[in-house]
Formats: sequence, structure tokens, C-alpha cells
Amino acid sequence: MEDTDVMAIVRAVANYLRVNPRACDTADGIGRWWIESLHATPDALTRALDWMKASGLVEELEAADGRLRYRRSASDMQLIAAVEGLCRPQTRH
Repeated sequence: MEDTDVMAIVRAVANYLRVNPRACDTADGIGRWWIESLHATPDALTRALDWMKASGLVEELEAADGRLRYRRSASDMQLIAAVEGLCRPQTRH
């Protein structure tokens, strides 16, 4: 992943979920409460959550009100490994 804003959001959400393993919220709630200091755009937050979902770090649940909520689906080690992988410089061949 090369988008630094999205990478920052992934790191922040992963760290939040490590500290708050039972957390579950909408994308709006995540942006407002979990990572408010990043001032993430809705597009960047959506891309970060999509990447985390595709990577098996979070799962998406549809609530009775129809809104999508996200919660952790990975272990601490998986979250740490994903964040560390984002921080490593990519080598090009």
C-alpha cells in the first residue's frame, strides 16, 4: 500500500483495536471517536477499512438499522504483523 494517509489510518485503527478488542462501530464512528486526531477523509477511511477487511483484520457487520459496523477479526499478533508490514520500506526489483 502506498497511500500514506490510508496507511496511517490502518495503523491507528489496528492500535485502537488492540487496546479495545471488543470495539465495534460504523465508519463514521471510527472517524469521529477512534481516530479523530487524524482528521481522516471519508474516502481514505473507507479505503483503509476495505484494506483491513480484505486482509482479515476486521469484519463488516450489517446492523438492524442497515448501517455497516466494523469490529476486530484478527489476533493481536495479526494486527501487529499487518502494521509492521505497512511500515517496512518496499523493495523494487
